[in-house]
Amino acid sequence: MSNNNWINRLSQGKPAGQRLLESLKDFPKEITGIAFDSRLVQPGNIFVCLQGTQVNSNKYIHQAENNGAALIVSDDTELLDEGYFSNPFASDRVPAIYTRKARTALSYLSWAFYDKSSFRADPFHIGITGTDGKSSTAYIIYTALRELGVNAALISTLGVFIDGKEIIDEDQKIRLTTPDPPELFQLIAQAKKSDSDVIILEITSHALQFDKVNPIDLDCAIFTSFSPDHQEFHEDEDDYFNAKTKIINLIRRYDSSASGKLSYRKTGHLILNADNEKIAKLRSLVHNASTIGFNTAADVPIAKIEESLFQTRYQIGSYEFDEKGLFSGQTKLMGDFNLMNIGMAFEAITQFNHEWNKDFSYEKILHAIETCFNIPGRLEQIDGAPFNVIVDYAHTPDAFEKVLNTLGKYIKDRLIVVFGCAGERSKDRRFGLGRLAAEQANMSILTEEDSRSESIHDIVQDIENQMKESGAIEGDNYKIILDRKEAIKFALEYAAEDDFVLILGKGHEKSIESGSEIIPWDDREITKKLIEDLF
Repeated sequence: MSNNNWINRLSQGKPAGQRLLESLKDFPKEITGIAFDSRLVQPGNIFVCLQGTQVNSNKYIHQAENNGAALIVSDDTELLDEGYFSNPFASDRVPAIYTRKARTALSYLSWAFYDKSSFRADPFHIGITGTDGKSSTAYIIYTALRELGVNAALISTLGVFIDGKEIIDEDQKIRLTTPDPPELFQLIAQAKKSDSDVIILEITSHALQFDKVNPIDLDCAIFTSFSPDHQEFHEDEDDYFNAKTKIINLIRRYDSSASGKLSYRKTGHLILNADNEKIAKLRSLVHNASTIGFNTAADVPIAKIEESLFQTRYQIGSYEFDEKGLFSGQTKLMGDFNLMNIGMAFEAITQFNHEWNKDFSYEKILHAIETCFNIPGRLEQIDGAPFNVIVDYAHTPDAFEKVLNTLGKYIKDRLIVVFGCAGERSKDRRFGLGRLAAEQANMSILTEEDSRSESIHDIVQDIENQMKESGAIEGDNYKIILDRKEAIKFALEYAAEDDFVLILGKGHEKSIESGSEIIPWDDREITKKLIEDLF
């Protein structure tokens, strides 16, 4: 590599966090991209080695070198010969440098490389985390801003939307809520080049724990909800919660003109769920924060006035007034959880409105939110059957319960539920789903749902054991049909007028992960086709 000084600066800076920035102002022309999978390394790429839970990519350094890597960054001294670090310019090998935090380095390298172009202005960044409600809140904000004439971009579970167009992953191999840093920062750069005024990011606990999003300054951070989950990844509930709270560290800071030093008072805004005590306590940690909820003590209270099937009227308060002003809204989205999502979306848009001097009235914001008629795969009604059919993404016990409670009052006869549980996830999730189905559904059909490397039989067995323990009887209360299409077909044939058929777990997703296969799949399209054939 011709620019050895650049590597020297990078090496001396210990590539992690803020200290890396000075080294990244000008990438040598030989650098063509960033990669952390040796199979995807292209000539001129920086290869960042990560020690994952299943794969240690340090073992594949030679493959990366053979593929044309221009620089190796690693945090593993045991697997790398000391010569890699003692002389990064040895003639017989690719230059290599050591860092204690390779994951953080991956994020900053990706951010600096893909974001190196100058743009007309820095967009308003909104980041959303929480056990449930991330995708819905993000989508409501996105659709409402677009309705208001704002060029918003969305990177979320529901897809990537830039300049009003969906960026489709053709092979459907990537289904990460928060993409890995090289892809994430490429997308952010693309959004900036498209003159996006707002970039909305859905951020998981995994992304926060692994510093995937560290270089991002959030103008607005949202913490939607919290319930125990992801015990396959986090040590315990506290570890999971603490990972979520790391979103606070991303909130935008400002430089004090008086001292010339970085001030730790945050200028970005934090939006919190007032009805979750654990989340609400975070309010004291951030200078600019507001709480949203049905709790009357919330900064932005929200109240349901009237609800029918797919039509809700509500009132919401304003954070700005000592005596909270009340504004009326309506929505086709159902459930208290969606009103909470709407409240958080309203507050986020309000913050953008004030900071960018958009002069949108509160009534205009609420009308824009109303135009979000449905959220893909979230309580999405499928027409054509002589009974109600709904597809929803609910795949955690908490989300499962919220959906069942929301629809329960409208079910005149039987509730029929099609569901499974993903592999490589906590068994507590399976037990919770099984218990709820046994308690609330008249008939459950247990089926495939992203079994991944686990046996689908073992997953379903865990659910069935919990259902039996809760009093369910096979044949009377549940059936096992592992083929998901056949399971949906059985539910549609079994249902009668005034029944509700809920197809849960997949929602908007367009593939199933079974073993090492990524199988094209869409619950909504499959269900529509079956309804056409049957009715």
